[in-house]
Amino acid sequence: MKNFFVTALTILLVVDYAAGQNSENTGNLIEASYKVWERAPANYLVALQKDNLGVVESAMINIMKLRTVYPEGDYDEICAQLEKLQNNGKTKSIRFMAYITCNYINSPDRFTWLNQNDLVLMDSTLATVNQRLKFLDK
Repeated sequence: MKNFFVTALTILLVVDYAAGQNSENTGNLIEASYKVWERAPANYLVALQKDNLGVVESAMINIMKLRTVYPEGDYDEICAQLEKLQNNGKTKSIRFMAYITCNYINSPDRFTWLNQNDLVLMDSTLATVNQRLKFLDK
């Protein structure tokens, strides 16, 4: 259900952006969509720097999904922030998720066993790992 809302929000943002640009054809809508994808890495970088652990965790999961659909994006700053989180993250789960996400960005070929469905389910998979790591944090 969460993925539906993310997809719907993305579509609404694209349509809103295109309407604001007075687009009259599909070409402008596609261009507007591409501009949204271009801005996504910068937006997720901001999310990685927040104090809210849920926002940080969600951003990491969505960065992995983004890397799959937008491989040509610039993820250098994101990886730098993920490396900081690997070393200084507030919890073991944040440090672990940062490690996995950074490795996924740098070497997606190592994750060929993950398909798009696995990434859709990544929320629940990492939530399970998170619960186990939080138990260890106690």
